[in-house]
Amino acid sequence: MVIRRSRVNEEVNTLFALLQISILEGDDWMPAYKDKATDTWFVKFYSKDWKGENRQVKRRGFKTKKEALDFERNFKMREECNLDMAFGEFFKLYSDDVQNRLKRNTWLTKEHIVRTKILPYFENKKMNEITASDVMKWQNELMAQKDENGKKLEPMELAYVDVPDEFTGAVIEKLSQRKGELQNMGPISGGYTRLEFSIPSRGLIGYRSEFLTDTRGNGIINTIFNGYEPYKGDIAYRKQGSLIAFESGESVTYGLFSAQDRGTLFISPGEKVYAGMVIGQSAKPEDIELNVCKKKHLTNTRSSSADEALTLTPPKILSLEQALEFIETDELLEVTPKSLRIRKRILDPTLRKRAAFRK
Repeated sequence: MVIRRSRVNEEVNTLFALLQISILEGDDWMPAYKDKATDTWFVKFYSKDWKGENRQVKRRGFKTKKEALDFERNFKMREECNLDMAFGEFFKLYSDDVQNRLKRNTWLTKEHIVRTKILPYFENKKMNEITASDVMKWQNELMAQKDENGKKLEPMELAYVDVPDEFTGAVIEKLSQRKGELQNMGPISGGYTRLEFSIPSRGLIGYRSEFLTDTRGNGIINTIFNGYEPYKGDIAYRKQGSLIAFESGESVTYGLFSAQDRGTLFISPGEKVYAGMVIGQSAKPEDIELNVCKKKHLTNTRSSSADEALTLTPPKILSLEQALEFIETDELLEVTPKSLRIRKRILDPTLRKRAAFRK
């Protein structure tokens, strides 16, 4: 009896010690089992599926007990959408959710970018520990890509373009202006021509709308990341200048009616503006400053409905991609949850003109 009691006490003490360790380490008492036949570890546990029903999950082939327990812990966190998981585990969850909803080429491009550019930096870092500072450091390191001679590199893409024969010239001209190099060209069925371009990734920003216009909606373009190459030089995106707000305030119909003759507007009446904010695209090469907050002076003959006779052209609403394409080197894009605003780097008009003269 003494021997039996001592053995029982030893087992109880061992289990109690393991339970304490498990609680301290946050394992929530997740056991792992040793497969003596293969000398590996495996886990077996229950988890609720999307229907709310319990299902058994079993995974084999782990070299160590820790790997088996880590798998079970990460699996449960994925099921609970817990941000305490590592970024690599989150990407697996994202892959399962998104992969089947995208075209194969689109998914392969996304996966390649994540695996080569993001996972090397954030794979083992927990989601809730990634800060804005970490993201900025990662961005700076990517932008500072250089070759062995210290020359600046930039990301390149292969663009495969299927376009009707009559629009081939327009597409080649536009992509060449964006630093694209024609690698191959040949006819395909149905009166189409296939073009293969090597082009900087930045050269494709904002091109989709132009491509649809040039091909009248009949063109098809697919791209895939193709490594880094030496910087191809600056790209001239537009020849027109910008319409710039002269003072801060709220735009009014009278001020916008006078401004719309100078170019294309990006704002409507009632929107708040500030000095240095870009409110439209000029019809001329130079920038033009306008006062869109200007109200009509009061006179003895003015009626309450005088401004209602003024007709404004609907403003051009830019998407994020179009706004990125539009901005010049002396402009910035402000992105907020509710709006996109373009502004000059230097808001003060006097300082802006001085900076332009120094160039």
